[in-house]
Amino acid sequence: MFTAITKIIKDAKKGKMFILVDDENRENEGDLIVPAKKIKVKDIIFMAKYGRGLICLSLDSKQVKKLNLQLMSPINQSRSNTAFTVSIDAAKNITTGISAHDRAYTIKSAIKKNASTKDIVKPGHIFPLISKDGGVLVRAGHTEASVDISKLSKNGSSAVICEIMNDNGTMAKGTQLVNFAKKHNLRLGKIDDLISYRLSREKLINFKKSSNISINNQTYIIKIFENKLESMCTWNTGMWIALMDEFDNGSSDELPENIDYSKMRLKANKTNWSMIFLLLEDFTSVLA
Repeated sequence: MFTAITKIIKDAKKGKMFILVDDENRENEGDLIVPAKKIKVKDIIFMAKYGRGLICLSLDSKQVKKLNLQLMSPINQSRSNTAFTVSIDAAKNITTGISAHDRAYTIKSAIKKNASTKDIVKPGHIFPLISKDGGVLVRAGHTEASVDISKLSKNGSSAVICEIMNDNGTMAKGTQLVNFAKKHNLRLGKIDDLISYRLSREKLINFKKSSNISINNQTYIIKIFENKLESMCTWNTGMWIALMDEFDNGSSDELPENIDYSKMRLKANKTNWSMIFLLLEDFTSVLA
């Protein structure tokens, strides 16, 4: 029923449209997705005719800064905290901006490596979304998933997405999405599988260094680990270190299970690193 992420990536690399569905306890919806680098007029037509949802452009934070895009609302009160920016049109070579040709051209204008504020006008008919740095490992949404797939398929860091709506106006879910994918010969993947795919292949926590420290005549070994994704941690800022007794003489990076390490946390505020206390259970799969 669901396609392996490796096959989704292969389709994306060819510019073929696919569907990703999020968790059933979240939106439980499916989005049509095409890497923005590969978008064609016919893809916009398909999304408008069969997807029927809002056609959006997922962008990473770097591209958003190049275009100087502000959030649609400074206070995000949406249910899923989707980061909509002000809508855009291409600054030239389009008519009203709403045609399939115009929207495809606007997308191409916005994702150029050398894109700037001169390439777009605001408001318009394409709705940019800001993907969180760290992708689905930080936020398990279609915005982040679409950008992650584009990156994994070496198609840049942007994607065009559109929700799938049923004929009666309700959102397609579950079996309805499976039937839609079969009818249109599209692969259907899960964002949960994309999260697992990345966790199994990426090294997210790195050992930085270790040293000794004496506290109340007791010697400890300090071991410092860096977590690349701040938002994955329970603690979002600062440096976290592990204090370990002399028991292992620094010869191991493993911690015994019978010690309450929660009382051994020290925080150094004067750093922009995010560090994580070694081998918390939640991160076992990441460290493997």
